[in-house]
Formats: sequence, structure tokens, C-alpha cells
Amino acid sequence: MDTVNILSGGAAQGLVRGLTEAFRAQTGFAIDGEFSAVGAMADKLRAGEPADLMILTQALIARLAEEKLVVAASIANVGRVETALAVRSNDPRLTVRTESDLRDVLRAADAIFVPDIKASTAGRHVARVLDQLGIAYELASRLKIFSDGAAAMRELAASAAQGRSAARKQPKSSPPRASHCWGRCRPDTNSSRCTRPG
Repeated sequence: MDTVNILSGGAAQGLVRGLTEAFRAQTGFAIDGEFSAVGAMADKLRAGEPADLMILTQALIARLAEEKLVVAASIANVGRVETALAVRSNDPRLTVRTESDLRDVLRAADAIFVPDIKASTAGRHVARVLDQLGIAYELASRLKIFSDGAAAMRELAASAAQGRSAARKQPKSSPPRASHCWGRCRPDTNSSRCTRPG
């Protein structure tokens, strides 16, 4: 075996890709990974897809350990990911400080690019926030749903829609490319308030 096979949530893709060459130089092993919604990656493992390493949410890894699909003693935290809002780089920046601001920004968007609202952590979070804001039904037809946050961000960057926005899980160390990311939503799912980066 000369390759470490990884199944991972999309948020860790930049981290893993950034370590690939140094890892190969130190160990002689290549890294081959698939990155998508955490639920989809867990389902691949359950279906028998081979993986040497899983990078998913803490809750999902714990579930896989209970199912005896990962070794509980090997579990370690890699980092923290927060939900963020973004617009394309040529779009005006928006101010989002309150629930009302967030509701207004989302209502004004012609399209809202999100990761899978059933299989991805960020997508489920966005769906809960829209529900908490009381605008889920109103905005349902404007949701542009993609397999993961990276795909949603790529499509946002290429979009011609007016007043566009995206929500995705964002590793603290890697802002999305071709877009402005200006606010982090608080990670507790009971809150739809966004805070400005410090």
C-alpha cells in the first residue's frame, strides 16, 4: 500500500491537499481522497468503500465508531469549521449583524447556493436557519443545492444571478476563492445571528 485513502467532508479538502506533498516527502505515501457531504462519505464507508482515514463531523465519527466502522481509540479532533456567508468578489459587501439583517439579505438574493440540505452538515444548518427565520418556504425555490460546500462556492463564483449569496462550512484557515466571505454564523444551530470576523 503506497496510498492513504481518505473519505472526508468537503471542508477538510484544502487542509488535506495542502499537506499532500509534505506527507509524501516524509512518509513515502501518497494521499488519495474523496471529499463531499459528510453524510455521503459515511454512506460510502457503510457501503464498503475502502478508507484508511475518515474526516467527518465529531457526531458522525462517533456514530461510525458505535457501528464498529471506525476504531474508537483512533478518533482525534482535526479542527473546527464554522458556517459562513459569501458573495461573489464583484458583488457589493453586505452588513449582517442581526437576524433581521440576515433575513433581509437572504430575501433579496435571487439565488442561494448551499450544500446538500440533507447529507451535509452545512446544508442542514442552513435549512434550520431558514426555518428559524421563518423564510424556508418563501426561499425554497431560490435554493441552488450542490453536493458539498466547495461545489456550491464554485457555482456561486460562476453565477450570473443578482443578489447572490452562499452559505457553507468554512475551515477557519481557508476563505473561499473568487468570493468575499465577510461573516461567520455562530456555530450553535439554535442561532441564526452572524458576527463580524474579529
